[in-house]
Amino acid sequence: MLYKTLGKYEIIDWLGGGRFGDVFRARDTLLDKEFALKVSRMRKQEIRMLKDEARLLASLDHPNIVRFYNIDFIENKLVLIIEYIKGTTLRELITDKGIDTDLCVHIIAHVLSALVYAHENNVLHRDLKPENILIMKTEDEYVVKVTDFGLARFIKSGSISASTAGTPIYMAPEAWSGNFDEKSDIWSIGAILYELLTGSPPFLADDLSTLKSKIDSGKFLVPTILRPHIPEDIEDAVVTCLSAQPKARPTARTLLQMLTAKRVAVRAEQFSLPQKETATVTLTATQHEAIEHTHGQVLVLGQSGCGKTTTLTYAVARLIEKGVPLSKILICTFT
Repeated sequence: MLYKTLGKYEIIDWLGGGRFGDVFRARDTLLDKEFALKVSRMRKQEIRMLKDEARLLASLDHPNIVRFYNIDFIENKLVLIIEYIKGTTLRELITDKGIDTDLCVHIIAHVLSALVYAHENNVLHRDLKPENILIMKTEDEYVVKVTDFGLARFIKSGSISASTAGTPIYMAPEAWSGNFDEKSDIWSIGAILYELLTGSPPFLADDLSTLKSKIDSGKFLVPTILRPHIPEDIEDAVVTCLSAQPKARPTARTLLQMLTAKRVAVRAEQFSLPQKETATVTLTATQHEAIEHTHGQVLVLGQSGCGKTTTLTYAVARLIEKGVPLSKILICTFT
């Protein structure tokens, strides 16, 4: 559903959607302050999951974790009110040639600082990926925040076994079977750092079965084969993180020490962030309804310029967010 307002909040933009709900950028009209609203679209019996996420977020207080403010029922919707970060995602920094090593280490060090805190408080993330790392540039530094602990769960007896959750190319071997512990998050960090340095993920395949086999094998091209300039200590850290055996991977605290031992902090003026373009596409209620309920075969008819391509583009993006593999999506156009 599209919203113009939600209680006292004026909806400014739709930021994305996930397993638990849609996320909107909104302005509190009483405080004149912007927040991110995560609005549940679950059935009543499923709302407990979002309440669990709220309790989890409320327990986390760290400068590198997106801040949780409140949970509320607004217009019969369960809504999380969280910090809005005006910046970019790590995904938008990645280039096919990789990015500067010092900047990579600076960003990942802040993510690891958040993980050290979370892991020592018995909390896992379970869905670390570039899209869940937000970066905002201030006058003299980069502010890095980890978001979307929506798939996180409290650790029980050292590890948890639950339904498979996460994004496939960033999922540790054991995560494919629903087994997670702190070392699963570390594997994800290794995959992210590899991609930052080289411009490509360590494992790619045309289908999930082949991807899983590659990840299980633990065999990949070491970063310096793709980018010879990468320092040896950084490569060693990446390779260790991507070990197929969880016990061989470092803890978040050890990895943080490994990455920062020989380096100084990065100043903001050394690098520039890409400018995020303001979205100019406004979807109609009918388009949004079609996108949210896309399944099976869909036929889109209309005159030239009416929004057919826009609807299909957003529908494909929504299917990917829901975990549908690209190999299962086919678009045919005709005139």
